[in-house]
Amino acid sequence: KSSRFVHDFTSQWLGLRHIKLMKPDPKLYKDYDPLLEGLIRKESEVFFDRVLKKNLPISNFLDSDFVMINERLADHYGMDGIKGSKFRLVKLPKDSPRGGLLGQASILKITSNGTRTSPVVRGVWILENILGDPPSPPPPDVVPIEPDVRGTKTIRDMLAKHREIETCNDCHSSIDPWGFGLEHFNAVGVYRNVYHNGQPVFAQGSVPGNSFDGAEEMKQALLERSNQFSLTLTEKLFTYALGHPLTF
Repeated sequence: KSSRFVHDFTSQWLGLRHIKLMKPDPKLYKDYDPLLEGLIRKESEVFFDRVLKKNLPISNFLDSDFVMINERLADHYGMDGIKGSKFRLVKLPKDSPRGGLLGQASILKITSNGTRTSPVVRGVWILENILGDPPSPPPPDVVPIEPDVRGTKTIRDMLAKHREIETCNDCHSSIDPWGFGLEHFNAVGVYRNVYHNGQPVFAQGSVPGNSFDGAEEMKQALLERSNQFSLTLTEKLFTYALGHPLTF
């Protein structure tokens, strides 16, 4: 029953049931295969199981000093000295961006589109699943953001242009900063400092009360909102238990 709960609840809360959607482009991500796809999902489940079984503070979901990985995932993350297929607890150095859910390849993969990252999708994921404050749906008459296939513009430039539309600016000002905080992770969760086109990664964001550059600083901003996260996780658990969203 415990294993079924871990599998089903993480599928619903974190969206792990969508892990097979939007297959990464094999030309860009040559190391990504079905085995790795299964392992990144299992990482999140094993991590959740660890927090549950050891009764750890739920703040570990926002940031933690450990990961639950095996040799293949360690190679994917660029971590040395881990051998074997068995998942085990690995302590992280203080400057590691991997701690918590937001450093896990499963979350980073399901919030990307197979070829590139999307600060909008990642920002919406954080607002919905971490902060419990989902944005309103976009107006029906707004043209979606199309990628610049020539690589002459960055995602930052495209979103800045998009925010010039008044009806878009209100929502994107609350969505985009959270997504940009994760831009150092590519579409399969590998850490990077430059994009495919050689341009440097932009990972800065500004939200009420906080400014940050990169995932580590952003996680501190989320930890300051730990009460908000506690309410969100409680609601997600109620929704899972009842089988429908909480309403009056």
